[in-house]
Amino acid sequence: MSPIGNSPLPRGVITRMSWKTLLCAAVVLTSAVLVAAEKRSLAYLEEQFKRLDADHDGKLTAAEAGNADWFKQLDRTGKGYLTLDEVKQTGRAIQSALTEGNAPAANLELLFRWLDKNGDGKLTRDELPRKESFDRLDLNHDGVVTLEELKSAGSSWAFPAPPKGATVGAPKPDESPREGPKIVHAGDVGVGRLVADLKFTDINGKPGKLSDYKSSKALVVALTGTSCPVTKRYAPALARLEKEFADQGVAFLFVNPTATDSLDSIKADLKTHGFAGRYVRDVDGSLAKGLGAATTTEVFVLDAARTLTYRGAVSDQYGLAYSLDVARHDYLGDALTAVLAGHEPLIAATTAPGCALDGKSSEKNSRALTSAATSVTYHNRISRILQNNCLECHHTGGVGPFALETYDDAKAHAGMMKKQIERGVMPPWFASPEKTGEPSHWLNDRSLAAADKRDLLAWLASDQPVGKPADA
Repeated sequence: MSPIGNSPLPRGVITRMSWKTLLCAAVVLTSAVLVAAEKRSLAYLEEQFKRLDADHDGKLTAAEAGNADWFKQLDRTGKGYLTLDEVKQTGRAIQSALTEGNAPAANLELLFRWLDKNGDGKLTRDELPRKESFDRLDLNHDGVVTLEELKSAGSSWAFPAPPKGATVGAPKPDESPREGPKIVHAGDVGVGRLVADLKFTDINGKPGKLSDYKSSKALVVALTGTSCPVTKRYAPALARLEKEFADQGVAFLFVNPTATDSLDSIKADLKTHGFAGRYVRDVDGSLAKGLGAATTTEVFVLDAARTLTYRGAVSDQYGLAYSLDVARHDYLGDALTAVLAGHEPLIAATTAPGCALDGKSSEKNSRALTSAATSVTYHNRISRILQNNCLECHHTGGVGPFALETYDDAKAHAGMMKKQIERGVMPPWFASPEKTGEPSHWLNDRSLAAADKRDLLAWLASDQPVGKPADA
Protein backbone atom coordinates (compact mmCIF):
# COMPACT_ATOMS: atom_id res chain seq x y z
CA MET A 1 0.00 0.00 0.00
CA SER A 2 1.10 3.56 -0.59
CA PRO A 3 1.30 5.44 2.74
CA ILE A 4 -0.02 8.88 1.94
CA GLY A 5 -1.32 9.61 5.39
CA ASN A 6 -4.70 10.56 6.77
CA SER A 7 -4.56 14.35 6.52
CA PRO A 8 -6.84 15.82 3.85
CA LEU A 9 -4.63 17.07 1.02
CA PRO A 10 -6.23 19.08 -1.76
CA ARG A 11 -6.03 17.17 -5.03
CA GLY A 12 -4.07 19.99 -6.64
CA VAL A 13 -1.26 19.69 -4.09
CA ILE A 14 -0.60 16.10 -5.03
CA THR A 15 -1.09 16.23 -8.78
CA ARG A 16 0.24 19.77 -9.28
CA MET A 17 -3.01 20.70 -11.01
CA SER A 18 -3.60 23.82 -8.96
CA TRP A 19 -3.86 25.91 -12.11
CA LYS A 20 -6.68 23.71 -13.36
CA THR A 21 -8.55 23.86 -10.06
CA LEU A 22 -8.23 27.64 -9.94
CA LEU A 23 -9.24 28.02 -13.56
CA CYS A 24 -12.34 25.91 -12.95
CA ALA A 25 -13.14 28.05 -9.92
CA ALA A 26 -12.91 31.22 -11.99
CA VAL A 27 -15.13 29.79 -14.70
CA VAL A 28 -17.67 28.59 -12.16
CA LEU A 29 -18.06 31.97 -10.47
CA THR A 30 -17.94 33.94 -13.71
CA SER A 31 -20.64 31.73 -15.19
CA ALA A 32 -22.60 31.95 -11.97
CA VAL A 33 -22.63 35.77 -12.09
CA LEU A 34 -23.93 35.81 -15.65
CA VAL A 35 -26.47 33.08 -14.92
CA ALA A 36 -27.66 34.90 -11.82
CA ALA A 37 -27.93 38.14 -13.74
CA GLU A 38 -29.70 36.82 -16.78
CA LYS A 39 -31.83 34.17 -15.08
CA ARG A 40 -32.52 35.71 -11.67
CA SER A 41 -30.78 32.96 -9.76
CA LEU A 42 -29.12 34.70 -6.84
CA ALA A 43 -29.50 31.55 -4.78
CA TYR A 44 -27.24 29.76 -7.25
CA LEU A 45 -24.78 32.64 -7.08
CA GLU A 46 -24.66 32.28 -3.30
CA GLU A 47 -24.12 28.53 -3.63
CA GLN A 48 -21.13 29.07 -5.91
CA PHE A 49 -19.67 31.72 -3.59
CA LYS A 50 -19.80 29.31 -0.67
CA ARG A 51 -18.27 26.57 -2.76
CA LEU A 52 -15.28 28.73 -3.66
CA ASP A 53 -14.92 30.11 -0.12
CA ALA A 54 -12.59 27.29 0.89
CA ASP A 55 -12.05 28.35 4.51
CA HIS A 56 -15.72 29.32 5.01
CA ASP A 57 -14.85 32.70 6.50
CA GLY A 58 -17.39 34.59 4.39
CA LYS A 59 -14.64 36.29 2.40
CA LEU A 60 -13.65 35.25 -1.09
CA THR A 61 -9.97 36.00 -1.65
CA ALA A 62 -8.16 36.39 -4.95
CA ALA A 63 -6.43 33.04 -4.37
CA GLU A 64 -9.75 31.27 -3.74
CA ALA A 65 -11.07 32.82 -6.94
CA GLY A 66 -8.07 31.64 -8.89
CA ASN A 67 -6.62 35.17 -9.27
CA ALA A 68 -9.08 35.64 -12.12
CA ASP A 69 -9.47 38.90 -14.00
CA TRP A 70 -13.10 39.20 -12.92
CA PHE A 71 -12.02 39.32 -9.28
CA LYS A 72 -10.19 42.60 -9.83
CA GLN A 73 -13.24 43.99 -11.59
CA LEU A 74 -15.41 43.29 -8.54
CA ASP A 75 -12.83 44.22 -5.90
CA ARG A 76 -13.01 47.95 -6.64
CA THR A 77 -11.72 48.97 -3.19
CA GLY A 78 -8.60 46.82 -3.55
CA LYS A 79 -9.02 45.22 -0.13
CA GLY A 80 -8.17 41.78 -1.52
CA TYR A 81 -11.43 39.97 -0.83
CA LEU A 82 -15.13 39.98 -1.67
CA THR A 83 -18.08 39.40 0.59
CA LEU A 84 -21.21 37.55 -0.42
CA ASP A 85 -23.19 40.79 -0.23
CA GLU A 86 -20.80 42.46 -2.69
CA VAL A 87 -21.10 39.61 -5.16
CA LYS A 88 -24.88 39.61 -4.76
CA GLN A 89 -24.94 43.36 -5.32
CA THR A 90 -23.22 42.86 -8.66
CA GLY A 91 -25.62 40.04 -9.50
CA ARG A 92 -28.65 42.19 -8.68
CA ALA A 93 -27.25 45.10 -10.67
CA ILE A 94 -26.67 42.99 -13.75
CA GLN A 95 -30.04 41.29 -13.33
CA SER A 96 -31.76 44.63 -13.05
CA ALA A 97 -29.93 46.12 -16.01
CA LEU A 98 -30.46 43.11 -18.22
CA THR A 99 -34.16 42.73 -17.52
CA GLU A 100 -35.41 46.22 -16.74
CA GLY A 101 -35.21 49.22 -19.01
CA ASN A 102 -35.48 51.68 -16.11
CA ALA A 103 -32.55 50.33 -14.10
CA PRO A 104 -31.00 52.91 -11.74
CA ALA A 105 -27.98 54.75 -13.13
CA ALA A 106 -25.81 53.34 -10.35
CA ASN A 107 -26.71 49.80 -11.40
CA LEU A 108 -25.99 50.57 -15.02
CA GLU A 109 -22.61 51.96 -14.04
CA LEU A 110 -21.81 48.86 -12.02
CA LEU A 111 -22.90 46.71 -14.94
CA PHE A 112 -20.70 48.71 -17.29
CA ARG A 113 -17.65 48.27 -15.07
CA TRP A 114 -18.33 44.55 -14.83
CA LEU A 115 -18.59 44.14 -18.59
CA ASP A 116 -15.57 46.38 -19.30
CA LYS A 117 -13.01 43.62 -18.86
CA ASN A 118 -9.94 45.67 -19.80
CA GLY A 119 -11.10 48.78 -17.93
CA ASP A 120 -10.68 51.14 -20.91
CA GLY A 121 -14.09 52.76 -20.48
CA LYS A 122 -15.40 51.25 -23.71
CA LEU A 123 -17.38 48.10 -24.44
CA THR A 124 -16.60 46.10 -27.55
CA ARG A 125 -18.93 43.61 -29.18
CA ASP A 126 -17.03 40.72 -27.56
CA GLU A 127 -17.46 42.19 -24.07
CA LEU A 128 -21.25 42.09 -24.20
CA PRO A 129 -23.02 38.94 -22.99
CA ARG A 130 -25.46 39.29 -25.90
CA LYS A 131 -23.64 40.42 -29.03
CA GLU A 132 -26.92 41.03 -30.87
CA SER A 133 -27.58 44.02 -28.56
CA PHE A 134 -24.40 45.82 -29.56
CA ASP A 135 -25.92 47.67 -32.55
CA ARG A 136 -28.74 49.03 -30.38
CA LEU A 137 -26.25 50.29 -27.80
CA ASP A 138 -23.68 51.75 -30.20
CA LEU A 139 -25.69 54.91 -30.83
CA ASN A 140 -22.99 56.77 -32.80
CA HIS A 141 -21.87 53.64 -34.68
CA ASP A 142 -18.21 54.11 -33.83
CA GLY A 143 -17.65 50.45 -32.96
CA VAL A 144 -17.63 50.85 -29.16
CA VAL A 145 -20.20 51.50 -26.44
CA THR A 146 -19.58 54.09 -23.75
CA LEU A 147 -21.26 54.41 -20.36
CA GLU A 148 -23.21 57.42 -21.63
CA GLU A 149 -24.51 55.41 -24.58
CA LEU A 150 -25.54 52.63 -22.22
CA LYS A 151 -27.49 55.10 -20.06
CA SER A 152 -29.01 56.83 -23.10
CA ALA A 153 -30.21 53.60 -24.65
CA GLY A 154 -32.63 53.15 -21.76
CA SER A 155 -35.25 50.46 -22.13
CA SER A 156 -34.57 49.94 -25.81
CA TRP A 157 -31.81 47.45 -25.11
CA ALA A 158 -33.10 45.54 -22.09
CA PHE A 159 -33.27 41.78 -22.37
CA PRO A 160 -36.70 40.29 -21.65
CA ALA A 161 -37.25 38.95 -18.15
CA PRO A 162 -38.42 35.37 -17.65
CA PRO A 163 -42.21 34.91 -17.68
CA LYS A 164 -43.86 35.73 -14.37
CA GLY A 165 -43.94 32.73 -12.11
CA ALA A 166 -41.38 30.85 -14.20
CA THR A 167 -38.70 28.96 -12.30
CA VAL A 168 -35.29 29.40 -13.82
CA GLY A 169 -32.54 27.34 -12.25
CA ALA A 170 -28.85 27.01 -12.84
CA PRO A 171 -27.59 25.01 -15.82
CA LYS A 172 -27.36 21.31 -15.12
CA PRO A 173 -23.81 19.92 -14.98
CA ASP A 174 -24.45 17.61 -17.91
CA GLU A 175 -25.68 20.33 -20.27
CA SER A 176 -22.19 20.90 -21.68
CA PRO A 177 -21.42 18.78 -24.75
CA ARG A 178 -17.82 18.35 -23.54
CA GLU A 179 -17.11 15.39 -21.30
CA GLY A 180 -13.64 14.32 -20.31
CA PRO A 181 -12.56 11.65 -17.79
CA LYS A 182 -13.17 12.55 -14.14
CA ILE A 183 -11.70 11.02 -11.00
CA VAL A 184 -14.25 9.14 -8.88
CA HIS A 185 -14.19 7.43 -5.48
CA ALA A 186 -12.62 4.04 -6.18
CA GLY A 187 -14.57 2.16 -3.53
CA ASP A 188 -17.87 3.31 -4.98
CA VAL A 189 -17.20 1.61 -8.33
CA GLY A 190 -15.86 -1.72 -7.13
CA VAL A 191 -12.10 -1.11 -6.89
CA GLY A 192 -10.68 -3.46 -4.28
CA ARG A 193 -13.22 -6.21 -4.97
CA LEU A 194 -12.69 -9.73 -6.22
CA VAL A 195 -13.77 -10.02 -9.86
CA ALA A 196 -15.70 -13.19 -10.70
CA ASP A 197 -13.94 -15.77 -12.84
CA LEU A 198 -15.74 -14.68 -16.00
CA LYS A 199 -15.73 -16.95 -19.02
CA PHE A 200 -15.36 -15.98 -22.67
CA THR A 201 -14.60 -17.26 -26.16
CA ASP A 202 -12.11 -15.35 -28.30
CA ILE A 203 -12.46 -14.63 -32.03
CA ASN A 204 -10.43 -17.76 -32.84
CA GLY A 205 -13.07 -19.89 -31.12
CA LYS A 206 -10.87 -20.70 -28.12
CA PRO A 207 -12.69 -20.65 -24.73
CA GLY A 208 -11.11 -19.03 -21.72
CA LYS A 209 -11.67 -17.49 -18.30
CA LEU A 210 -10.04 -14.75 -16.26
CA SER A 211 -8.26 -17.23 -14.01
CA ASP A 212 -6.24 -18.32 -17.04
CA TYR A 213 -4.14 -15.21 -16.36
CA LYS A 214 -3.29 -16.04 -12.73
CA SER A 215 0.39 -16.39 -13.62
CA SER A 216 0.47 -12.79 -14.92
CA LYS A 217 1.43 -10.01 -12.55
CA ALA A 218 -1.50 -7.99 -13.83
CA LEU A 219 -4.28 -8.33 -16.40
CA VAL A 220 -5.73 -5.43 -18.36
CA VAL A 221 -9.23 -6.06 -19.66
CA ALA A 222 -9.63 -3.32 -22.23
CA LEU A 223 -12.96 -2.58 -23.85
CA THR A 224 -12.52 -1.54 -27.43
CA GLY A 225 -14.33 -1.45 -30.76
CA THR A 226 -14.22 -0.50 -34.42
CA SER A 227 -17.22 1.85 -34.66
CA CYS A 228 -17.10 4.15 -31.63
CA PRO A 229 -15.01 7.26 -32.49
CA VAL A 230 -13.64 7.73 -28.96
CA THR A 231 -12.69 4.05 -28.70
CA LYS A 232 -10.83 4.24 -31.99
CA ARG A 233 -8.83 7.24 -30.81
CA TYR A 234 -7.62 5.33 -27.73
CA ALA A 235 -6.56 2.23 -29.72
CA PRO A 236 -2.97 3.42 -30.47
CA ALA A 237 -2.39 4.15 -26.76
CA LEU A 238 -3.61 0.67 -25.81
CA ALA A 239 -1.29 -0.90 -28.36
CA ARG A 240 1.63 1.16 -27.06
CA LEU A 241 0.98 0.23 -23.43
CA GLU A 242 0.57 -3.45 -24.29
CA LYS A 243 4.03 -3.47 -25.88
CA GLU A 244 5.56 -1.36 -23.10
CA PHE A 245 4.44 -3.70 -20.30
CA ALA A 246 4.65 -7.03 -22.15
CA ASP A 247 8.08 -7.88 -20.71
CA GLN A 248 6.93 -7.01 -17.19
CA GLY A 249 4.36 -9.76 -16.86
CA VAL A 250 1.27 -7.74 -17.83
CA ALA A 251 -1.31 -9.41 -20.09
CA PHE A 252 -4.01 -7.68 -22.13
CA LEU A 253 -7.46 -9.04 -22.98
CA PHE A 254 -9.41 -6.98 -25.52
CA VAL A 255 -13.19 -7.05 -25.37
CA ASN A 256 -15.46 -5.69 -28.09
CA PRO A 257 -19.00 -5.33 -26.65
CA THR A 258 -20.58 -3.82 -29.79
CA ALA A 259 -22.58 -6.58 -31.48
CA THR A 260 -22.64 -4.84 -34.86
CA ASP A 261 -18.85 -4.52 -35.18
CA SER A 262 -18.10 -7.08 -37.91
CA LEU A 263 -15.40 -9.71 -37.71
CA ASP A 264 -13.79 -8.23 -40.83
CA SER A 265 -13.55 -4.78 -39.21
CA ILE A 266 -12.08 -6.36 -36.09
CA LYS A 267 -9.41 -8.19 -38.08
CA ALA A 268 -8.55 -4.99 -39.92
CA ASP A 269 -8.25 -3.21 -36.56
CA LEU A 270 -5.94 -5.93 -35.23
CA LYS A 271 -3.73 -5.56 -38.27
CA THR A 272 -3.64 -1.76 -37.96
CA HIS A 273 -2.78 -1.57 -34.26
CA GLY A 274 -1.02 -4.89 -33.72
CA PHE A 275 -2.86 -5.99 -30.58
CA ALA A 276 -1.14 -9.13 -29.31
CA GLY A 277 -3.56 -10.17 -26.58
CA ARG A 278 -6.64 -12.34 -27.03
CA TYR A 279 -9.60 -10.54 -28.56
CA VAL A 280 -13.19 -11.30 -27.55
CA ARG A 281 -16.23 -10.40 -29.61
CA ASP A 282 -18.65 -10.06 -26.68
CA VAL A 283 -21.82 -10.17 -28.78
CA ASP A 284 -24.17 -10.97 -25.89
CA GLY A 285 -22.41 -8.46 -23.62
CA SER A 286 -21.93 -11.02 -20.84
CA LEU A 287 -18.28 -10.21 -20.21
CA ALA A 288 -18.86 -6.45 -20.20
CA LYS A 289 -21.86 -6.86 -17.88
CA GLY A 290 -19.90 -9.10 -15.54
CA LEU A 291 -17.32 -6.34 -15.18
CA GLY A 292 -19.99 -3.68 -14.75
CA ALA A 293 -18.61 -1.75 -17.73
CA ALA A 294 -20.43 1.43 -18.69
CA THR A 295 -18.73 2.48 -21.93
CA THR A 296 -16.67 1.13 -24.81
CA THR A 297 -13.54 2.96 -23.62
CA GLU A 298 -13.28 1.56 -20.10
CA VAL A 299 -10.28 -0.48 -18.97
CA PHE A 300 -9.96 -2.73 -15.91
CA VAL A 301 -6.72 -3.72 -14.18
CA LEU A 302 -6.76 -6.94 -12.17
CA ASP A 303 -3.91 -8.21 -10.03
CA ALA A 304 -2.87 -11.87 -9.84
CA ALA A 305 -5.62 -12.56 -7.32
CA ARG A 306 -8.27 -11.02 -9.64
CA THR A 307 -8.65 -8.02 -7.36
CA LEU A 308 -9.79 -4.94 -9.28
CA THR A 309 -7.06 -2.36 -8.74
CA TYR A 310 -8.01 0.24 -11.36
CA ARG A 311 -10.97 0.98 -13.61
CA GLY A 312 -11.59 3.93 -15.87
CA ALA A 313 -10.07 5.74 -18.82
CA VAL A 314 -6.78 4.93 -20.54
CA SER A 315 -5.76 8.58 -20.08
CA ASP A 316 -7.33 12.03 -19.95
CA GLN A 317 -6.67 12.73 -23.63
CA TYR A 318 -10.07 11.96 -25.17
CA GLY A 319 -13.76 12.06 -24.33
CA LEU A 320 -17.05 13.24 -25.78
CA ALA A 321 -16.49 16.46 -27.77
CA TYR A 322 -13.25 16.63 -25.81
CA SER A 323 -9.60 16.09 -26.75
CA LEU A 324 -6.13 17.20 -25.73
CA ASP A 325 -3.08 17.38 -27.98
CA VAL A 326 -1.16 15.36 -25.40
CA ALA A 327 -2.45 13.41 -22.42
CA ARG A 328 -1.71 15.07 -19.09
CA HIS A 329 -2.41 11.92 -17.05
CA ASP A 330 -1.61 8.39 -18.19
CA TYR A 331 -4.09 6.71 -15.84
CA LEU A 332 -3.63 3.15 -17.12
CA GLY A 333 0.16 3.34 -17.39
CA ASP A 334 0.45 4.84 -13.91
CA ALA A 335 -1.87 2.17 -12.46
CA LEU A 336 0.19 -0.66 -13.98
CA THR A 337 3.43 0.85 -12.70
CA ALA A 338 1.97 1.04 -9.18
CA VAL A 339 0.59 -2.52 -9.23
CA LEU A 340 3.90 -3.94 -10.43
CA ALA A 341 5.63 -2.09 -7.58
CA GLY A 342 3.21 -3.56 -5.05
CA HIS A 343 1.36 -0.30 -4.43
CA GLU A 344 -2.16 0.94 -4.93
CA PRO A 345 -2.57 3.34 -7.85
CA LEU A 346 -2.66 6.94 -6.71
CA ILE A 347 -5.69 7.42 -8.97
CA ALA A 348 -7.64 4.15 -8.89
CA ALA A 349 -10.85 5.07 -10.70
CA THR A 350 -12.12 7.55 -13.27
CA THR A 351 -15.06 7.86 -15.58
CA ALA A 352 -14.40 6.75 -19.16
CA PRO A 353 -16.43 8.85 -21.58
CA GLY A 354 -17.15 6.87 -24.71
CA CYS A 355 -20.06 5.09 -26.36
CA ALA A 356 -22.50 4.03 -23.62
CA LEU A 357 -23.23 0.31 -23.48
CA ASP A 358 -26.74 0.48 -22.05
CA GLY A 359 -29.03 3.32 -23.07
CA LYS A 360 -31.34 2.56 -20.16
CA SER A 361 -28.82 2.91 -17.36
CA SER A 362 -25.10 3.22 -17.95
CA GLU A 363 -24.70 4.52 -14.38
CA LYS A 364 -26.27 1.30 -13.09
CA ASN A 365 -23.82 -0.69 -15.21
CA SER A 366 -20.83 1.19 -13.84
CA ARG A 367 -21.76 0.11 -10.32
CA ALA A 368 -22.88 -3.43 -11.13
CA LEU A 369 -19.62 -4.89 -9.86
CA THR A 370 -20.26 -3.41 -6.41
CA SER A 371 -23.66 -5.07 -6.06
CA ALA A 372 -22.94 -8.58 -7.25
CA ALA A 373 -25.15 -11.08 -5.45
CA THR A 374 -22.50 -13.18 -3.75
CA SER A 375 -22.06 -14.35 -0.17
CA VAL A 376 -19.58 -12.14 1.66
CA THR A 377 -16.70 -14.07 3.20
CA TYR A 378 -13.32 -13.12 4.59
CA HIS A 379 -11.41 -14.44 1.60
CA ASN A 380 -13.60 -13.08 -1.20
CA ARG A 381 -14.35 -9.64 0.24
CA ILE A 382 -13.34 -8.69 3.78
CA SER A 383 -9.59 -9.34 3.42
CA ARG A 384 -9.52 -6.90 0.50
CA ILE A 385 -11.40 -4.21 2.42
CA LEU A 386 -8.95 -4.52 5.30
CA GLN A 387 -5.98 -4.48 2.93
CA ASN A 388 -7.18 -1.29 1.25
CA ASN A 389 -8.35 0.57 4.33
CA CYS A 390 -6.79 -0.78 7.53
CA LEU A 391 -3.46 -2.57 7.17
CA GLU A 392 -1.49 0.61 6.65
CA CYS A 393 -1.72 1.10 10.41
CA HIS A 394 -3.02 -2.25 11.70
CA HIS A 395 -0.07 -4.50 10.97
CA THR A 396 2.54 -6.09 13.22
CA GLY A 397 4.62 -3.25 14.61
CA GLY A 398 2.27 -0.65 13.13
CA VAL A 399 0.74 2.35 14.86
CA GLY A 400 -2.63 0.59 15.23
CA PRO A 401 -3.29 -1.00 18.64
CA PHE A 402 -3.64 -4.46 17.09
CA ALA A 403 -2.92 -6.18 13.79
CA LEU A 404 -5.62 -7.11 11.27
CA GLU A 405 -3.44 -9.16 8.95
CA THR A 406 -5.22 -12.51 9.25
CA TYR A 407 -8.69 -13.96 9.54
CA ASP A 408 -8.02 -14.79 13.22
CA ASP A 409 -7.01 -11.16 13.84
CA ALA A 410 -10.22 -9.84 12.32
CA LYS A 411 -12.43 -12.34 14.13
CA ALA A 412 -10.77 -11.68 17.48
CA HIS A 413 -11.31 -7.92 17.19
CA ALA A 414 -14.68 -8.00 15.42
CA GLY A 415 -16.51 -6.28 18.27
CA MET A 416 -14.17 -3.29 18.50
CA MET A 417 -13.96 -3.00 14.73
CA LYS A 418 -17.73 -2.87 14.45
CA LYS A 419 -18.00 -0.24 17.18
CA GLN A 420 -15.37 2.08 15.70
CA ILE A 421 -16.69 1.75 12.15
CA GLU A 422 -20.24 2.50 13.28
CA ARG A 423 -18.97 5.56 15.17
CA GLY A 424 -17.30 6.77 11.99
CA VAL A 425 -13.83 7.07 13.53
CA MET A 426 -12.25 4.21 11.61
CA PRO A 427 -10.73 4.46 9.10
CA PRO A 428 -9.67 7.90 10.40
CA TRP A 429 -10.95 10.53 7.96
CA PHE A 430 -12.56 13.70 9.21
CA ALA A 431 -12.86 15.94 6.16
CA SER A 432 -16.34 17.26 5.38
CA PRO A 433 -18.26 14.83 3.18
CA GLU A 434 -19.02 15.77 -0.42
CA LYS A 435 -22.49 16.48 -1.67
CA THR A 436 -24.37 13.52 -3.10
CA GLY A 437 -23.09 12.71 -6.56
CA GLU A 438 -19.89 14.75 -6.23
CA PRO A 439 -16.46 13.09 -6.43
CA SER A 440 -14.09 13.43 -3.51
CA HIS A 441 -12.13 16.67 -3.35
CA TRP A 442 -9.17 14.88 -1.74
CA LEU A 443 -6.67 12.68 -3.53
CA ASN A 444 -5.79 10.76 -0.37
CA ASP A 445 -9.41 10.26 0.66
CA ARG A 446 -9.39 7.55 3.34
CA SER A 447 -13.13 7.39 3.88
CA LEU A 448 -14.77 3.98 3.68
CA ALA A 449 -16.95 3.55 0.58
CA ALA A 450 -20.63 2.97 1.37
CA ALA A 451 -20.65 -0.53 -0.16
CA ASP A 452 -17.47 -1.50 1.71
CA LYS A 453 -18.88 -0.23 5.00
CA ARG A 454 -22.15 -2.08 4.47
CA ASP A 455 -20.48 -5.41 3.69
CA LEU A 456 -17.88 -5.11 6.44
CA LEU A 457 -20.44 -4.31 9.13
CA ALA A 458 -22.71 -7.13 7.95
CA TRP A 459 -19.80 -9.59 8.11
CA LEU A 460 -18.73 -8.39 11.55
CA ALA A 461 -22.28 -8.79 12.85
CA SER A 462 -22.52 -12.35 11.50
CA ASP A 463 -20.57 -15.52 12.24
CA GLN A 464 -17.71 -14.10 10.16
CA PRO A 465 -17.54 -16.83 7.48
CA VAL A 466 -14.00 -17.45 6.25
CA GLY A 467 -14.81 -18.66 2.71
CA LYS A 468 -12.52 -20.37 0.21
CA PRO A 469 -8.77 -19.70 0.38
CA ALA A 470 -8.74 -19.84 -3.42
CA ASP A 471 -10.68 -16.53 -3.41
CA ALA A 472 -7.96 -14.75 -1.45
